[in-house]
Amino acid sequence: MYVALWHEDLLAAADAGFLAGVERISERDYEERRLDSLRADVTGSLTEEAIRRLDDRDPLDLLGYIVDGKFIPSRVRERHEERFALEEDEDDWWERSREFPGFPGSGLRLTTSGWDRVGEIWTEELILPSLREDRLRLLLGHRYYDTVLRELCVMLEATMKDRLGSRRIGWKLVEEFVERLRESRNYRESWIRTMRTELRTMFAFVRNEFAHNVLDLEPRRAMANIGRAADLVGMVVGVSLDPQDRS
Repeated sequence: MYVALWHEDLLAAADAGFLAGVERISERDYEERRLDSLRADVTGSLTEEAIRRLDDRDPLDLLGYIVDGKFIPSRVRERHEERFALEEDEDDWWERSREFPGFPGSGLRLTTSGWDRVGEIWTEELILPSLREDRLRLLLGHRYYDTVLRELCVMLEATMKDRLGSRRIGWKLVEEFVERLRESRNYRESWIRTMRTELRTMFAFVRNEFAHNVLDLEPRRAMANIGRAADLVGMVVGVSLDPQDRS
């Protein structure tokens, strides 16, 4: 699953202690790290012979574009140096203003506090399918999280089959449902792709795990998965599969 966040949100989550693997840095440091990453990409695309021929040249000097058969250097490094060639007092300001994210490690991860907050949010915002809400609330009250997930996944699959009039199961059912969404022409392709990813993820990593295993779930993970499953059931119920009238 991929999650897109604004830089401000990443920093706010880290400041609150919810996220590890991100730090506050200045804009100059941020841009320098981007250049280092680009430099590594350029070097990685070169042959061993081309790397030897570089000598002490910066790999970024190789970047440019062709106009009328003539190579025009992009001057990436020079423009960076010109932008941050500042007076001493301005230089101090750039260092003090740490409004950009840096990623010192191999990735981001939620802290224990972050997972606690995720569980709280899903619990607060949870909307269960009305058809089975009383039963599911009762199971949740007894902390039968795995049973709730099984029931929601069964409801998800049954609802998709009912809406399509299909006898397919698993990923074949998902693909049939997605194709009907496309045929309806009611939704943007970007939204349909996201829906497809969510459904495939739910079937592959949640439904299958809990359909074939008896597992004890800790509350934070349980509520995150239950919330996602309940949301998907609601979305499958609510989407329009009728072809859009374009007459």
